[in-house]
Amino acid sequence: MTLKDSRDQTISNAAPPLSTGRKWTPSDAVQHATSALRHNDIVGHVQLGRGGFGLAASKPTWRKASTSERRKMVVEEVRKQEEAVRSAKAVSLAKQGQWMRWEGLERRKLIWRELWEMEANNISFIIRATYDVLPSPKNLHQWYGEDPTCALCPTPATLKHILSGCKTSLTQGRYTWRHNQVLRVLAAALESKRNTTNSLPLRTTNSNTAPTFIREGQKKPNHPPTKPEAEQLAMARDWKILVDIGQQLIFPPEIAATTLMPDLVLWSPSLKSVYITELTVPWENSAEEAYERKKLRYTELAADARQQGWNAKVYPVECNIMKGCMTLVVYVAALTTAIYTADARELSITTIKLDPYTMSRGSDLEGYCIDLISELSKKLGFKYNVHLVKDNRYGALDPSGNWNGLIGEVIRGEADLAVAPLTLTAVREQFVEMTTPFMQTGIGFILQKDLASEESHFSVLSPFSTDMWVGVLIAFLLTGLCIFLVARISPSEWAEPETEEQSFTLLHSFWYITGALTLQGAGPHPKALSGRIIIAIWWVFAVLLLACYFANLNSMLHSDTKNVAIESFEDLANQDVIDYGTVDAGSSMSFFKNSNNPVYRRIYQQMERKKSYVSNMEEGIHRTLEGNFAFIGEAVSLDLSVARYCQLTRSQEVIAMRSYSIAAPLGSPLVKNLTVAILQLSESGELTYLRNKWWASSCVGADGTQTSGALQPHNLRGLFLLLGLGLGLGLLLALLDLVSKARSHAKDGKKSCCLALTTELNRRFGSSGERADQETSEKSKA
Repeated sequence: MTLKDSRDQTISNAAPPLSTGRKWTPSDAVQHATSALRHNDIVGHVQLGRGGFGLAASKPTWRKASTSERRKMVVEEVRKQEEAVRSAKAVSLAKQGQWMRWEGLERRKLIWRELWEMEANNISFIIRATYDVLPSPKNLHQWYGEDPTCALCPTPATLKHILSGCKTSLTQGRYTWRHNQVLRVLAAALESKRNTTNSLPLRTTNSNTAPTFIREGQKKPNHPPTKPEAEQLAMARDWKILVDIGQQLIFPPEIAATTLMPDLVLWSPSLKSVYITELTVPWENSAEEAYERKKLRYTELAADARQQGWNAKVYPVECNIMKGCMTLVVYVAALTTAIYTADARELSITTIKLDPYTMSRGSDLEGYCIDLISELSKKLGFKYNVHLVKDNRYGALDPSGNWNGLIGEVIRGEADLAVAPLTLTAVREQFVEMTTPFMQTGIGFILQKDLASEESHFSVLSPFSTDMWVGVLIAFLLTGLCIFLVARISPSEWAEPETEEQSFTLLHSFWYITGALTLQGAGPHPKALSGRIIIAIWWVFAVLLLACYFANLNSMLHSDTKNVAIESFEDLANQDVIDYGTVDAGSSMSFFKNSNNPVYRRIYQQMERKKSYVSNMEEGIHRTLEGNFAFIGEAVSLDLSVARYCQLTRSQEVIAMRSYSIAAPLGSPLVKNLTVAILQLSESGELTYLRNKWWASSCVGADGTQTSGALQPHNLRGLFLLLGLGLGLGLLLALLDLVSKARSHAKDGKKSCCLALTTELNRRFGSSGERADQETSEKSKA
C-alpha cells in the first residue's frame, strides 16, 4: 500500500504483485477492506451497547483520513475480517470450536517470549485442551475404539468429566489437592501484599476539599483529575489474613458468628472492613454458574457482618482448569491496587551534607547516601523527598533534654527517615528505631605524614631518599670507572705505556672524584681533553648535588613542626606538641567522654582543657592540613580525606568499632523492610560497589600546601642526565684520540688500521707482569 499510494506515478505503477498462496491474496484482502471502510463511511457512526450517543470514542472516517491513517485503517480492517472468518469457522466445529462458548472469561494471550520460556508439556496441554484433542478415554474410543468408561465410575470419561465432573474423584478428595494448590498461590500473593502494606507509614487523607471559585467571564482551570481511592487496603496498617487449607479456618467471631468456612478471609479491625473469598476451579463452561453459586452462598454472611458495623464484600474467584490462573491474577491485582496508591505518599528523608555521603551538584544532591536511598526505593517501591538537616548536626541531647540534628528531626516528626553516616549508639536506640548497619567503621585519627614519621638515628641521610642515594652511588662508580678508562685509552694522557707509569689507576680515579665531591683538590690532574671534560662535568654535578643536599637538610632542620612520631592513640596522648580534637557533640566525643580507659580519658581531658573541638568534619580536615593538628573521627570518613590529600595519613590503630544505620521514628513499620533491603544489597555486592565508587582515590593537593620531604631521583633527573652525557662524550673523545694514533702508526709501519688498533689496546691494557718478563728476556739476550 505504501508503494501504491505514492504520489510518484512511476513508483505507484511499479508496485509488484504479492502472492502468498492459493486461498488468500493481499490485493483481494485490501480491496475488500477498502470497500468495507467506504461502506462504513456512508453508514456513519453507530453506537453499541447500552450507552447513549457520543459515549464511545469516535473513529476517523475514510473520507477525512490521511494517507497514513488510511493504511492503518485498512490493516485493522483486514485483521478484523480474517478474525471474523476464523470465528465463524470455529463456531461450526462442535469439538474444536467449544472455546467459542466460554463467556465471561479472561482471554490469555500467548506471546512468543512466553512460548520460548514454557515447557513443551505445558504448551502441548494448553493447545490440545483448548481444542479437546487430549487422549481422554472418550477421544480414544472415537479414534481407536477403546473403552470410553471412566476408571472410577461408569460415566463416559470425557475431558470435562476427568478434570471436574467425576463424583467419585470429588468424594475421594482428588480435586481438593488441586484446589489447595491454587489457594496457596493466592494466599502467598495476598500475604506478600499484606506485609508490604502493613509496613508502610499510615496515609493521612484530607476529605475536606474547599470549593473553587472563579470570576465571571473566566474559564474554569483545567486541573488534572485526582485519582480515586482504588480500594481501602491502603487506609489501614493492621490487615490480618486467614486461609482455609485442610478445613482449619474459623471465621473471626468479632465479625460474625457462622459455621461457614470460606477459603480466605482478609480483614482490618481499625477500618472495620472484611473481604470474604471463595475459590472454585470449575470447567470453563461452568464459570458463570460457579460464580453465582458461591456469591449467593456467602451473601447472608456478608449481611450479618454489615449488621455488626463491618464493611463486608464477597469475592468469588474462578480459576478455570484450562485457561490457567488468569482470573486469579485479576483478583489479586484488583484487591492490591491500593498498595501502590499508598506508596504514592512521599517519604521525607533528612540527611547531612558531608563528602562523599551527600554533596551538592547544582540544585541536586549526589553521593553515597543518595545512591543508597535510590536503591532502597527501588527495592521497596516508595517515593521520597530529601532535604538537608537545618542545624548541620548528627544528633545529641542538649541541656534541656531535647535532641538536635538528624535525630531531633526524626523524633519531632519533621522527617520519616534519617539517612546519613549516623552512628548506631545505645542512647540513640532508646529514642529512635535503627536499621541494620549499612557500613562498618571505627574511630581513628589523621595527621600530616611528616608528623607520623618515626625519628631516625640516621637523620643526616634524610634529605635524600633511598633511591636517590643509590643513584648517587651508581654515578660515583661510573664516573671513577670512566676516568680510569679514559686515562688508559687516550694517547694524550698516556703516550708510552712501555716506559711511562700510569698516574690514574683505578684507586686513584676514585680518590680523585672523592676529593672533588668534598670540594677538595687531589692531584695529579688529567692532561687529555677527554679526561678534563669528565672531571669538569663531575665538578658541576658535585656542586649542584651538595647544594640540593644542604638546602633540603636545612629545610628539615628548620621545619615549623617537630618530628614527634605519632602512630597510635597512646602516642597522641603522651605528647603535647600537636593539638587534637573531634566533632563537638558527636559520637566520637561521647566515646572518649564515657570511656574508662585511662588513655582515652586523658585524650578527652586534653580536648576539654584546650577546647580543640571542631563544628564539623570539614573544619577538622582543614585544621589538619594547616599543620600541628590531628583530627579524630570515623575511620571510613577519614579514609576519603587521605585519598584526596596526599600529605595526610590515617592511623593504623582503629578503636571502638561502630556502624552506620538509618534512623526512623519509634514503632515505624519501615524498619523491618529497610533492614531486609539493606541485607539484600549487602549480599548482592551493591554496598561494596557504592563504597568503591565514592571512595575512589584522587589525591589532589590542598590549597597549594607543600611539605618538605626527601628528594627523589626524578627531582634531579636533569643533573644525572648531564653527568651521563659528559661521561659519554669523554669516552668518545678518548677513543677518537686512540684511533687517530693507531691510524698514523699503521701508515708508518704499512700495517692495517685494525691490527694497529689491536696492538695499541694490548699495550695499554696488557698486564705489567708480562711486560716485566719480556724486559728480563731481552736483557738476558743482550
